[in-house]
Amino acid sequence: MKKPLSVAEAVRRAAYVFGMNASEKEVLALGASAGLCAEDSAGLDLEDMEERRAHFLYEWRGFAHAAVFNALMEHAPGVTVLEYLRGTVDMMKRLGYSETVALDFADTAFKAYSDAFINKQAAHCPSIFFDRLLGVPIEKAEKHSVAVLSGTMAMMTAACLDLFEKYEYLTD
Repeated sequence: MKKPLSVAEAVRRAAYVFGMNASEKEVLALGASAGLCAEDSAGLDLEDMEERRAHFLYEWRGFAHAAVFNALMEHAPGVTVLEYLRGTVDMMKRLGYSETVALDFADTAFKAYSDAFINKQAAHCPSIFFDRLLGVPIEKAEKHSVAVLSGTMAMMTAACLDLFEKYEYLTD
């Protein structure tokens, strides 16, 4: 039997899942393991490395938000999905972004990945990520980096779908 969730409970659960997958420490550890944010990445100086880390966080958070959104679209009623999306700016502000950047996030990083999910092309998310982060086609990116990011994206997408399938969504 599925556990019933009100709209508010479902939105809180979704925001929690996003937050767990958007934590700076864990996301930067992922970037380092992929060779994209490590101290010795591609000979970048400290300023460039800080910029790369900030961009990596922003992009990953765009993907993470879209993965949660995708799972809600698959399993929850429209009102739940819309309420989750309404909280985007607040979630980003809680992560330290200004209101301007948080508003821009919906039209940039989040949109890039959510469009892929909406069009049933989740497999393109790694290509989008490398293009947006490094400005290179995925075929020219380091194979190790591609493997780590692609695998993590696939696992997160599947985990979100599995998690949100376990609930019965009430429309209050």
